[in-house]
Amino acid sequence: MYSSLIVMTFGREEEAPRVYETLQRMRGSPLPSLEDVAAVTKDSHRRLTVTQKRELPPPGQAQGDDLFSSAIALLFGELPDQTLQTLVEDGFDDYFRQKVLETLGDNCSALLILIRRGSQVDRGRLFGILSLFNGQVFETTLPPKVEATLTEGWEA
Repeated sequence: MYSSLIVMTFGREEEAPRVYETLQRMRGSPLPSLEDVAAVTKDSHRRLTVTQKRELPPPGQAQGDDLFSSAIALLFGELPDQTLQTLVEDGFDDYFRQKVLETLGDNCSALLILIRRGSQVDRGRLFGILSLFNGQVFETTLPPKVEATLTEGWEA
């Protein structure tokens, strides 16, 4: 089983942070660790802001098992063309990335959730909770080679 990356986009900048805060308050939820959940907002000047429980290292400079911050950089950061090409060759779904970026216009936001391989997350309950919020959901898997590259980081 592969790790999964779920992105839920919203048409308003304040929605993903609101949903993120709501999820933080939930007890006994089917969500993965809140370290694997983040809200990304894009303002009218196209500046991105990431809200997450822990501080993220710079894109591509992950230390240890920092798969999630590298996945955020893959979707929203400046990724060297060669790295993106390698990830696509190794099985990353670039169509998923393109659709997320198309949907995340100015003054919009997105909620990112990483479900790690081997996780005991109840996907049915997770998607049931996400359906309570009015967003567009995208999901992809991270094949082992893609996950390894993201975990190891890359040269900017």
